[in-house]
Amino acid sequence: MAPDFARIAHARKNDRLPARILVVDDHAPTCELISEILCSAGMDVDSVTNSAEAAARLAREKFHAVFLDMRMPPPDGIELARQVRASAVNASTVIVMITGEEDRTVMARAFEAGVEFFLFKPVERNKLLRLSGKGRR
Repeated sequence: MAPDFARIAHARKNDRLPARILVVDDHAPTCELISEILCSAGMDVDSVTNSAEAAARLAREKFHAVFLDMRMPPPDGIELARQVRASAVNASTVIVMITGEEDRTVMARAFEAGVEFFLFKPVERNKLLRLSGKGRR
């Protein structure tokens, strides 16, 4: 299942503003890579390497999509996904989990928490651009 970037594009169509994306990963180079790729697709991207800071921002700022690293110091990606889904501000936000693991049990927990898609590391530019609707199919 691909992230619903079409839903993001439709929501932003009338505003003529880029979709707001938050990238959360405690590994700064991963944040930078994903941010650069999404920015090149015309999206407004913020990134943070601290999950507690991300939780605070997600509680007060509206984002159209959030990319969450699975394994971070608390709160981890699954807990952040739960917080996003419980939030009045971001309950309908597209959630993409970033991970290097393919543990089905952990993936099931993430889906239950509200994650819609997994992006596996290492992140590939063309794959991410296709997911955003800006790359070749």
